[in-house]
Amino acid sequence: MTLRKITMTNEIKFLTSTDMFSDNDILCLKRTAFSADVNLWGAEWSTEQYGQENAFLRVLSCALTKVINQLPDYDVWSLAGDSVWQLDSRVLRYRKQFNSLKMRGIDFEAIPERFELMAEKNGKIKFFGVVRINPSVFSTACLTMTPRAATYLVAKPAEQPWKLGFSQGWSRDWNDDASLTTAIDAIGGVVFQRFGFFDDQHVGLIAIGNPAALRRIVM
Repeated sequence: MTLRKITMTNEIKFLTSTDMFSDNDILCLKRTAFSADVNLWGAEWSTEQYGQENAFLRVLSCALTKVINQLPDYDVWSLAGDSVWQLDSRVLRYRKQFNSLKMRGIDFEAIPERFELMAEKNGKIKFFGVVRINPSVFSTACLTMTPRAATYLVAKPAEQPWKLGFSQGWSRDWNDDASLTTAIDAIGGVVFQRFGFFDDQHVGLIAIGNPAALRRIVM
């Protein structure tokens, strides 16, 4: 394992790891949750939360701007979903994910590149939404990344269509969502997730995915 530690000039700290299945300062994934041939790199952007306004948004903007600059042939998408199963109802089926977000003031209606899906289990349902984002809506995407929210960001090659198995959506646990991360890695992409809320000293963003893509971001 190789681990580098960088402190950036804007007080956002940066870590990298070339093996997310060994002990490291970012996150150690369960080897048994993934195929033996999967090799994942990781990166982390973080900053102190106390005394800073919009600390997480600063980290998010820093990381995604880096992605956009270093991976100009990639798209960035927000994957937002329900974290708990809900009783099936006509109202929920009408609202789906994006209407539910809009009721909370999180509006992606102006973005045409989006789609939704529903998962069903034992008479209960969950909704998930996938929407392409750019710097003009970073602050809106930030609002979906709340405690216990089943939210990821994904950077993937623009020419790669969404052909991933989303039939049951995703949770918010890296190991439970191993199939999602593996599928993104297979097309050369990277998955991002927020960490740090409320009383946590640090807030930030963890990236896990394809080694070649992460090398382009961090080098």
